[in-house]
Amino acid sequence: MDFLSNITLFIFIGLILLGRYINAQAIKKLSVEKKAELLDTFSTFGIFSIIPLLVIIGLTYWIADNFNNHSFTYLYLAAILIILYIIGIQIYIYRKLIKLNYPISYIRHYILSVCIRFLAVGVLILPMLIK
Repeated sequence: MDFLSNITLFIFIGLILLGRYINAQAIKKLSVEKKAELLDTFSTFGIFSIIPLLVIIGLTYWIADNFNNHSFTYLYLAAILIILYIIGIQIYIYRKLIKLNYPISYIRHYILSVCIRFLAVGVLILPMLIK
């Protein structure tokens, strides 16, 4: 690994940890009832939200394999679809938090933690885009 890759890996890990810390601190400030509601609302969300992601990846692999076209076009398309899907999930969660009347301070911290995690992924991908 070259110097740029090492630096971006450390920055990625640091940003992910920072995002998780911000989210954990925001959760600590919630009331016991809101914490329980958060757990109840999103406990099965993770399981079901992974299904469309697997479908996108599976379809991309199937198309590339069956049409003997292993070009990067399909990978770029899959990456764009995955990014749009993840953004869509975050919008859904934001709307759900608003609908359930979570404190605006918690929602702001949640959004900040999500933005930091997106920045972390961007930093991780940066060396690949440069080369």
